[in-house]
Amino acid sequence: VTFNDVDIYIYNSNHQTTFLNSTFNGSTLINRGSVLNIINSDFIDCPPLWSLLGDVTITGSNFDCTWLLLDNNLGDLTNTLNISDNDFVGSSSCMAGIYISDYDYFDIEYNTLDNCGIGIQVYESGSGASGNQNIFENEIMNCDNKGILVYNSTASIAGNNVHDNYNGVWLANSSNVALLGNAGAQSYSETQQIKDNTVYEVYSSKHSFPWYFRHNAIIDEDNTGNPVDPLLYFDSPCNQQRDIRYNCWGNNFIASEDLYPSLCFIYTPTWCPPGTAIEGGAAEQLYITANTQFEAGNYADAQTSYQSIINLYPDKKYAHASMRDLFSLESFVDNDYSVLKQYYNTNNQIQSDSTLSELAVFYSNKCDVALENWQAAIDHYESIINAPPYP
Repeated sequence: VTFNDVDIYIYNSNHQTTFLNSTFNGSTLINRGSVLNIINSDFIDCPPLWSLLGDVTITGSNFDCTWLLLDNNLGDLTNTLNISDNDFVGSSSCMAGIYISDYDYFDIEYNTLDNCGIGIQVYESGSGASGNQNIFENEIMNCDNKGILVYNSTASIAGNNVHDNYNGVWLANSSNVALLGNAGAQSYSETQQIKDNTVYEVYSSKHSFPWYFRHNAIIDEDNTGNPVDPLLYFDSPCNQQRDIRYNCWGNNFIASEDLYPSLCFIYTPTWCPPGTAIEGGAAEQLYITANTQFEAGNYADAQTSYQSIINLYPDKKYAHASMRDLFSLESFVDNDYSVLKQYYNTNNQIQSDSTLSELAVFYSNKCDVALENWQAAIDHYESIINAPPYP
């Protein structure tokens, strides 16, 4: 079926819709149904394909000057999203190639995104069971804002080729992210590449530094260095060194110029293909175990493991990640956000660590939102507006 300059609105929240081998020319598609499948279809010069509800699968399709706005604000957080094997060619009018919001479960894989404002933007998503928030094997290029933006979300980012954008990967507002390269890669094409972007290859705000950051190729041989064009920009005071060992930084790497703040990182030994796997320490192994328990549905065990990490390794990035995971886990364990809030506010290890205590304020307020303690939540946000903290 070909749709030429028509408007298609799916308002029945129980409706399940599939478009197969369809063509949309300048046509509007808005979905509020429980299931939307788009398979082997073409969208040409269309407004954003907008879905506000349900399970969405989009595969094998072409989007020419058309972008995806998948905002699950009317749906159940357990709704799933699968976007795979699609081609996006954007224009200056495209906010993003793929924009998703309020999805706890998502797979964005094997897509090509060219000339979009932002290639992939993930917003307020990823609080489902661990292991179901994936951005894998995409090629993202020539975007005039950012290649990948993750905002207050959980995501595993692996196998992507993010190149020739204005910014590469941008992590913000207490996101929980793993940048997963391939330890056994025999060539650069076999691992994750974040390269040749105009400004930063990787940017992280204060509480969004990746809990896992290894075996990536992060390269820009002609960058100008600090302070405007380093490879890695960490937007935080340097009160603790971050572990970025076993990554490949290219032939012209100078740590004092290519890392910001320049003294804030443990970066040696480095790693470049062909390479071998490096075993993580005890804190990392315990965190991986906790994630595996979460993914397998062993929720009480996962909760115990995350709390053990906070108690045993409060100065490690895995404790920061565990703080976030405990909030995601609560809906699967007791769904008692008042107890979780009390834990954040009274645990001795959390309160004695400056970074963990800041995160506790953030997640205590999210507990207030979950509890519908609206005035307390509003007071918190107003206090930030009146006295903005360091980002």
